[in-house]
Amino acid sequence: MLTHQLCCFVQCASPTPSISSTENTHGVIHLTLLYDPIAGILSVRLIEAQDLQPRDFSGTADPYCKIRLLPNKTNVWQTRIHKRTLNPIFDEDFVFEERPAVIGRRTLEILLYDFDAYSRHLSIGSTQIPLAHVDLSDKVELWRPLTPCTDQDAKVDLGEIMVSLSYLPSAERLTVVIIKARNLRVVDDSRNSADPYVKVNILLAGKKLKKRKTGVQRANISPVFNEALIFDIAKDTLKSCLIEFIVMHDSLLGPNEPLGRAVIGNTAEVRLNERNFFEEMFRTKTATAQWIPLSEPAGATNP
Repeated sequence: MLTHQLCCFVQCASPTPSISSTENTHGVIHLTLLYDPIAGILSVRLIEAQDLQPRDFSGTADPYCKIRLLPNKTNVWQTRIHKRTLNPIFDEDFVFEERPAVIGRRTLEILLYDFDAYSRHLSIGSTQIPLAHVDLSDKVELWRPLTPCTDQDAKVDLGEIMVSLSYLPSAERLTVVIIKARNLRVVDDSRNSADPYVKVNILLAGKKLKKRKTGVQRANISPVFNEALIFDIAKDTLKSCLIEFIVMHDSLLGPNEPLGRAVIGNTAEVRLNERNFFEEMFRTKTATAQWIPLSEPAGATNP
């Protein structure tokens, strides 16, 4: 085990800093930062992690990292998945665009997860690096301790889906355009990807009235669909319905797997943003588009 101080990050070129064994750490991560103020580019190189804590009885893990520049939680980069190791060598580079005037107000966040092809990925640990505390005038090498994730981050972000809605009362026609998705959960670790498609269901009192689905986008966790799905439905009926979106992984070898779910409508189970989005559809003649976060698909309806 490594034994060093952990009062703050280490900004140095030493190969292995030490971390106090009394700290509640889940390992350490090694990276470099390089900021180009003229281009407004922050280059992050994730080098390695050491002494990760296994999350099950196997005594090992299949780790990968997600990296983002807070407060923006939507621009997420992800490393490859490394099989059966507690000391992965990443050697991957990531780039964030940020103006010099605001780079000091940003925080680099790195989240480590243990990949599981058959269930929810488990959190290993995380670290946050406020860039106001880093001298970005030159290339910086850092060792950072990994501490337990927050309850929210312990659950792997399932991504988002962008859709547009429009309703034509004269024709009693609902048009749902599945535009794209981003940061979907990786299912196939050999390709670090998934094969997503989207099912759209119109639900009334829990019963499925209508259903449509998009085509499959192969090997993509941020797919672009741009597919319009048409539903014939009366306005009064639609106002009492839920529009359900289920992002699925198209498995060639076994049953298809749900990756995430979102609902739009005017009921208590729908988030306020999605309720407002649903109501706006009836107030305007033009299509409106919105990103919708995906949640755990356990409550999704069957195919």
